[in-house]
Amino acid sequence: MSQSTTTRVQVTVEVIDLQPWNAETPAGKIYERAKDHAVQQVENAIRGGEIKFDRSGHMRIIGQPSVSLVMTEDKQP
Repeated sequence: MSQSTTTRVQVTVEVIDLQPWNAETPAGKIYERAKDHAVQQVENAIRGGEIKFDRSGHMRIIGQPSVSLVMTEDKQP
C-alpha cells in the first residue's frame, strides 16, 4: 500500500496599485478597481510562470506562509 500526502499553504501577497486616480473618483470605485487590478496582476504572474516580486517592486510576499492542511492518505492497490 502506498501513501499520498497533500498540503495546502496560504501565502499573502501585497500588490502596489499605481493606477492613476483623479480627485473625483469615489472611494468605492477605487476600492473595486484596485482589488480587480491586484487579482489580475497575480493571475498574470502565475500564468506566465515568472513572478518577479523583488524586481518590479509592485508585488511582494508579506508575512509567513500559513499551512492550513497536511493530509496523508493510504492508497489502495
